[in-house]
Amino acid sequence: MIVGEDLIAVAEKYAAGECEADWRSAVSRAYYGAFHAARDFLVMLGFDPPKAEHAHAYLWRRLSSSEIGSLASTGVRLNQLRGERNRADYDLFRTVRRMDAVAATDSARRISNELRGLTKDEQLRVTEAIRRYETDVLLEPTWRRLPR
Repeated sequence: MIVGEDLIAVAEKYAAGECEADWRSAVSRAYYGAFHAARDFLVMLGFDPPKAEHAHAYLWRRLSSSEIGSLASTGVRLNQLRGERNRADYDLFRTVRRMDAVAATDSARRISNELRGLTKDEQLRVTEAIRRYETDVLLEPTWRRLPR
């Protein structure tokens, strides 16, 4: 089974590449690595993210509402990284440089590390904050169970 960390590792290899196609691929893989790390994190907390085009907004908005400052900025970084991925994949008139690829992979690595580095107490606080956000703001609870 592959996990987000595996995609980030591939992105880092592409970032060390010699051509723009490598660097564009690095940005894309970095985003998807961070995306899957965030998705797996919320699933681990007991949430049920959508599997289609609404998944990205679901992830970054919930992370941003987590009430832990560093994790809230993680949600913002995930959203910014998606914008970079969109530009790398769809805007061939905009040059993607090695430094862009390195920045994207660094950002993805920070996102993954932030999520993995939370203590059990912090995970419980995040879970409760996101549950409140879903119930009070979105009126759309997706939490299903206690964290493992």
